[in-house]
Amino acid sequence: MLDCSGDGPEELEEHSVVAYKGNLYIFGGMVDSAFIQAKTPLWTYDVDSTRWTECRNVPAEKESLAPANRRGHSAVVYHSSMYIFGGYFGIKGISQEFWTFHFNTGKWLCVSSPSQNTGPGPRHGHSAVVYPTGMYLFRGLMELSERKDLWKWDFVSSSWSNIRTSQGPPPVVGHASIVCKDSMLISNSNPNDDLWKYHFHTQTWKKLSSVSLHLRNWC
Repeated sequence: MLDCSGDGPEELEEHSVVAYKGNLYIFGGMVDSAFIQAKTPLWTYDVDSTRWTECRNVPAEKESLAPANRRGHSAVVYHSSMYIFGGYFGIKGISQEFWTFHFNTGKWLCVSSPSQNTGPGPRHGHSAVVYPTGMYLFRGLMELSERKDLWKWDFVSSSWSNIRTSQGPPPVVGHASIVCKDSMLISNSNPNDDLWKYHFHTQTWKKLSSVSLHLRNWC
């Protein structure tokens, strides 16, 4: 259990957490209310000082300059920025917004809001990883439809591409994915499900043993 000084975030659900230079950045997942909608849903936690810091409120006339509260989105770190994709707003629906937060300046920038024909489209419950200059976005839900796709955002060319592969895991939602060496590992929220491995260079899937095995055996 980590000690936390000062006021931290409220109870959260389906939020995201990334790490950068000794700080944890927690985004979204706040309980919907009129008070919450007026706040930027970003908190930082300094691991060394064990202190929470809340991002300042965004004035109403500048709300478009920062993403609103959401759940079930993805968050990754590339260089000195955090990238947020998708999520859902409850009755407001599902998002396909793509935002970046620059750690050094503390500023948000909307990367793109692509149509479903040029990008992954609105979704939540997906996962995302970075390797090495691309963000790989996997599965999730679009409305009530479970997606079966894999997308790549190229940080160099600033463009989306759909990666078409044969076989692979069944539709998954609320799963976890990590990078291990030159592969992406996918684990469903059900601990009894099998583990899948996606090899970036060959663009092939492999079904691995039960998740009870040690990580070194998966890689």
